[in-house]
Amino acid sequence: MSSGGTFSFESAYIGAIVITHTVTAKGYLAGKLIYSQDFVAVNAQPELFTFNFNGIDTLVIDPNGSHITIDDMTVSAVPEPSTIISGALLLLSFAGSAIQKLRKA
Repeated sequence: MSSGGTFSFESAYIGAIVITHTVTAKGYLAGKLIYSQDFVAVNAQPELFTFNFNGIDTLVIDPNGSHITIDDMTVSAVPEPSTIISGALLLLSFAGSAIQKLRKA
């Protein structure tokens, strides 16, 4: 999974299809491995795994040669710094306008 910007991979329900085995989740930013987490997928009902891979642009889930199920992935976009700065400037301009109106009143 890749995106045009950064995102956070928080959690997912993951299970094995046939046998219990180790699965690896990896999070990359600009081609550099930032996070890596091994976990055991069981061939029963999918289990909730928490990752908290923050600020990545690529996610790889490697089933290590087996088949797995993935459901209900929790992923959220991480705002770009320019978006945060624009929002802060907008709030400051609103605050400035409100202060000027209060002074005139």
